[in-house]
Amino acid sequence: LYTNGWGSERTARNLLEADLDEIVISVEGRPEINDRRRKPGSFAKAVESLERISEHNRGKADGIKGIIAAAIGKDNVSEVEFLVRLALRYGVDINFMPLKPSGRARDLLTGIYLSPLEYMQFAQQVQQMRDLSEIENSGIKIILKYKDLFCGDYPDASGLPFPFNYSECSALTTAISMLPDGRVYSCPFVLDVDPGEEFMGPNMINVTAYEAWFDPQFEKFRSATKVGCTDCEFYMRQCRGACRATVLGYGGQIKDGQLLGEDPQCFAPLMPK
Repeated sequence: LYTNGWGSERTARNLLEADLDEIVISVEGRPEINDRRRKPGSFAKAVESLERISEHNRGKADGIKGIIAAAIGKDNVSEVEFLVRLALRYGVDINFMPLKPSGRARDLLTGIYLSPLEYMQFAQQVQQMRDLSEIENSGIKIILKYKDLFCGDYPDASGLPFPFNYSECSALTTAISMLPDGRVYSCPFVLDVDPGEEFMGPNMINVTAYEAWFDPQFEKFRSATKVGCTDCEFYMRQCRGACRATVLGYGGQIKDGQLLGEDPQCFAPLMPK
């Protein structure tokens, strides 16, 4: 379950008793930064949820896994250490991801996406936090799913079959997205890029899961070759390559089976050789 932590006491109690495996709570930084991104009171509600999970898990050998999720841009890249220490305080993992031009962020947060150099410095700081002895000894995980080029023990999955070779994110490889009315679509980040039907599939009310997964409408998105990534030394070793939704959001296209355009957060050319 992904949540911002808002909800009544009854809702919180029901969620904790619902036999969930994992609750992911969005936090963007310390209170003033988080609440500027979201709305006043958001940080306090997120911390309440972390405290509830901690209390619920106390004394249990197998409790609910808690994760903090943070979308990093220019406005909160300074919050990496604060967020890691917040995760450490509550004994939860933390998942960093780059802010993408999607949803409300597309209009409200224009201009604060990280440049390649800023992303490189951010990824370097994430690795520096991992290397702290107190973090290593705590058992919490600091996750950076996108372009983790400074992680020396990132698993090399390049020899594994698709989709286990880290050649893609989960969109249409291990997961499919669904709207409240039952329609399935390729990726949560691509809806704003394509308000039409290009990456939209059938309605789950009318088809089987098998038919939805292999719908011909999805094949263009699923099988597009990432031009420029396939020859990169980091691809499938420390990076999943260009994000299709990000490339499309910055004016790219999928043509003749290839993803054409720039991923503005690729910093592989800046890495020392």
